Amino acid sequence: MVYIGVLWNTVNHLREEILQETNNFGKVINYFDCDLGKDYNNFVRKIYQSDGIAEWKVDLKLQAMNITPSTHLTIFFIDIDDSEKELNDRKHKIVSVNMERMKNSIRNKYSQMIQNYFFDNVFHMTDDETELANTLEVIKEFFPNIYNEYFEIKEDTNVRIRRKNRKGADKNED
Repeated sequence: MVYIGVLWNTVNHLREEILQETNNFGKVINYFDCDLGKDYNNFVRKIYQSDGIAEWKVDLKLQAMNITPSTHLTIFFIDIDDSEKELNDRKHKIVSVNMERMKNSIRNKYSQMIQNYFFDNVFHMTDDETELANTLEVIKEFFPNIYNEYFEIKEDTNVRIRRKNRKGADKNED
């Protein structure tokens, strides 16, 4: 499955190294350097709002991120074998074992290399199809060209997206 990752501004100086390391877990298909300027905080809030993260956690994450003056981030698409899945007790949902391994490995290593680490302010990864769909909606708002690029890749890799409609029912897109 093709997942979406966001390398936050805190690791701009480590971007190439992190992208190379993620290739140990899957294949980075494409990545985009983005400068959000004044919209950086708004983008971060919307990404985590769509994941249901408590506002106070996002505030602390932004406080740690904003020490870095840059508003650049990197959005990347990675194809990861998600055939092995398990229940994540903390998240109360089924997740890809390979995805969780990658996230833990990258976060454990690179959290030691940045100032003011706060949980997950190295990078964000979508965990499942619902998070993927929600993240795509945020990307569509800020970067329509990247959103369109994802769907070009989706056609090539036959990825299925499940998006929640407003009434909460699943809507499959091919």
